[in-house]
Amino acid sequence: MADLLHPQKQNVSVLTVRPGRLPLSTMGDQQMNLARRLALLAALACPVLPGQAFEFAAGGGYGFKDGDDQSRTGVPALGAGLGWPAWSHNKLQLDYLFAAPRNRSFDLHFVTGSYIVRGKQRTVQPFFQAGAGVAMEKVARGVFHIPAGRSSVDAGFALLFGAGGSIDVGKSGFVRPELRSYWFVGPTAVILPMVSAGWRF
Repeated sequence: MADLLHPQKQNVSVLTVRPGRLPLSTMGDQQMNLARRLALLAALACPVLPGQAFEFAAGGGYGFKDGDDQSRTGVPALGAGLGWPAWSHNKLQLDYLFAAPRNRSFDLHFVTGSYIVRGKQRTVQPFFQAGAGVAMEKVARGVFHIPAGRSSVDAGFALLFGAGGSIDVGKSGFVRPELRSYWFVGPTAVILPMVSAGWRF
């Protein structure tokens, strides 16, 4: 009876959600659903033909972030991607990119799927990349009125455009200098020159 008259208080964790953005509880589900759909599309649209190969690459770069009512800031970034053979000698590619804008209290994460059009095989094989996916902004703890010990994650739609060249190294390796541009809510853009190295298997 005492417990009913004087219930004990329980610690409840509260998530701070900004208007117009996706809450953390739904962000993970939507990210997983997007990844599954992109993987299914790659599996259905990219039969592996003789002489074709999957590609894995990882690299980084340094660019800048700019947008409406925002000051331009430098952005170091690291990322990785996995490519599947597609129609002709083109391919589909899944990418993850982590970016940490300087002098800012948040990190950026991009998960995207792209279609890559490749030019003729030469010393440097040119390519163009266009895709879409999810942009996630994770605000650090203890800033922007978020209590220490908690964090806020905003997620939204993102577009990716890029171009560069692929240089073969040995039988299966390659080096890939490129220029990428990510566009997401704001509108905000991350322009990123980067270099990646990878392996065909």
